Amino acid sequence: MSKPMTTLLLRHFYEDFKNKEPDLTTDQLALRRATWAVYLFSFNSQMRITDILRIRVEDVRSSEEALDITLPHLKTYSSVPGIRAYSEWMQVADIHEGPLFRTFEAGHVGEQTLTTQALHYLLTDHLLEAGECPFDYSLNSFRLARSM
Repeated sequence: MSKPMTTLLLRHFYEDFKNKEPDLTTDQLALRRATWAVYLFSFNSQMRITDILRIRVEDVRSSEEALDITLPHLKTYSSVPGIRAYSEWMQVADIHEGPLFRTFEAGHVGEQTLTTQALHYLLTDHLLEAGECPFDYSLNSFRLARSM
């Protein structure tokens, strides 16, 4: 069973992201911001990663305080924290419709939805950078943190 994600580990990811920002290319920056937004959405809302990756730009309404996300055939997640991560991602992604979280192709944000497999590889890299064993965590770890 996976360990739950901790606030301390999330903070480490964030600090690592911010420390590396000046040295990142635009594409690497976009990927980091997308990943951070997915992590926060899952951690703060208990949404499944598969549901997060189904979010379309049209499903999100943002205010200055939070986000309202309506997923057709599921439910509405109101006041999801992560407005800053969402705003930073949207700024670099420059997308206006379609999948919110996308693949990166040939140096730019692609049209296809980011996959759970790609996100798993990114999480593995982030855990290794943080000195954690990637076998102890999974994409479900973000949801487990709030259920404990």
